[in-house]
Amino acid sequence: MDNREEKISEAAEAACKPPLLIFVKAIIGAMLGAIPAMLLWAALHKLGVILTSVCGFVMFLGEMIVCDRFMGKSGRLNIRAMLVICAVVAIPGIYLCERFVFACQLSDYLYTFGYLRSADLKECFMNFERELVIFESRGHFILSLALSYFFAVLGGIPGVRKLKKQ
Repeated sequence: MDNREEKISEAAEAACKPPLLIFVKAIIGAMLGAIPAMLLWAALHKLGVILTSVCGFVMFLGEMIVCDRFMGKSGRLNIRAMLVICAVVAIPGIYLCERFVFACQLSDYLYTFGYLRSADLKECFMNFERELVIFESRGHFILSLALSYFFAVLGGIPGVRKLKKQ
């Protein structure tokens, strides 16, 4: 009886929480879940495109786990809504990580060949589109970005499986 009453009180408490608060907590949880993968991405950028692309998997999976944990007893979103929130957070996060990786590579390349003024990472990041055109790297960037999104989709598969179980 005690356990049943506790579940009823938790459900009543969750029903009293405003949906906006639950939504905001889910977004914050997804953002916090993305941070470790972004740091890992930045650390592994020198090891190659495939390895950093796998960080998309880690990012999406981490977002879902932390989002679910962050929600806790304050209210649950359905899995479909959680997947959408995590995807909305992951799409720009993956793009920014790939952009950072390419900006680092361009900066290293420019430094190696003596273009000291142009080798600033911040400049490479801010003038990214121009740099891609100059070095004819757009196709390589798009391929790398597509790989990262593919692995992020693989990271979302556990959430889809959980959705099918409901």
